[in-house]
Amino acid sequence: MSYFTFDNKQVYYNEIGIGMPLLFLHGNTASSKMFSEIAEKYKRNFKVILIDFLGHGKSDRLQKFPVDLWFYEAEQIIAFLNEKNYSKVNIIGSSGGALVAINVALEAPNLVNKVIADSFVGEKPLKSFTENVKNDR
Repeated sequence: MSYFTFDNKQVYYNEIGIGMPLLFLHGNTASSKMFSEIAEKYKRNFKVILIDFLGHGKSDRLQKFPVDLWFYEAEQIIAFLNEKNYSKVNIIGSSGGALVAINVALEAPNLVNKVIADSFVGEKPLKSFTENVKNDR
């Protein structure tokens, strides 16, 4: 099992396959295990990267989830990509992971090639999320 350190905590990740990096981001209350089957299909053409956000799966627990959880999780991903010297990564995020993927692309566009934001909350991002994006950027 592989881990990297973020915020003095251990974040679990797994990389399988070869080729261009393809990062899968799970939603709230889930873990990277939700992508196990699909990772097997993509590993022939991509280096599939699975990560458990802090507080999920095999990563260290959190005493309390931060109010800005999706941004905090994006910071974890940016730190990971920088540590591994990855750039132009394709990201597929599901549910809360979709909002994390969008935040990663907005905060570190040099690290991202493409984003697929699947099944985020509602038919469109929450108004508070889009307002924060506009205000922050």
